[in-house]
Amino acid sequence: MNQLLTSGDHPEWLTQGRTVLIMKDPQKGTIPSNYQPITCLSTTWKLLSGIIAAKISRHMDQYMSRAQKGIGNNTRGAKHQLLVHRAFAQDCRTRHTNLCTAWIDYKKAYDSMPHTWILECLKLYNINRTLREFIQNSMKLWNTTLEANSKPIARVSIRCGIYQGDALSPLLFCIGLNPLSQIITKSGYGYQFRSGTTVSHLLYMDDIKLYAENERDIDSLIHLTRIYSKDIRMSFGLDKCGRMNER
Repeated sequence: MNQLLTSGDHPEWLTQGRTVLIMKDPQKGTIPSNYQPITCLSTTWKLLSGIIAAKISRHMDQYMSRAQKGIGNNTRGAKHQLLVHRAFAQDCRTRHTNLCTAWIDYKKAYDSMPHTWILECLKLYNINRTLREFIQNSMKLWNTTLEANSKPIARVSIRCGIYQGDALSPLLFCIGLNPLSQIITKSGYGYQFRSGTTVSHLLYMDDIKLYAENERDIDSLIHLTRIYSKDIRMSFGLDKCGRMNER
């Protein structure tokens, strides 16, 4: 493992994936959106990426936004988000305050984040240089063979986005979104509870919920999110986005 990390080069098979395309609904036919991709990766890569992810995760504990509940230890994930949202609703009704909410979903989120931005964020958060260089070199070799009906269709190089199926890729994605969370937190917008605590957003991987006390502020938070997303070439999946005002 150490030799793979320090050599500056590694065999192509290490990052070779096998993606099986499973049809969701036979009645819809062979349109691309009707297939669910399931990617299998080598055991060696899963072990190695898991070790790297554990090391990076420990380092990122000091930087990762507390709003992100999609990764990390000692988190209840979606259950935590549900409890916090319930607290918003109860506080709003009890105090008769305004609560504006927006939820943001990205279009093909895991396929869209540029490798250059992920690498820039690793540098921004002072990730070990050896690990950064290994990840950069491995990204150049990321590829997968597409299969349907037990037959290979094509071999595809992954030039943008992340793998799905190892421990490292979700962490890299969250690191790439972490600056957005910091920008939103520093904006000063959000919903203030009776205790004085202000919460502006929640994150579960790529799913974002924004909170504010009026429509002007929620518009500002949506604008900040849109600008950041545009800068890293990610776009909203508008059919799954929405907003709501509670009075």
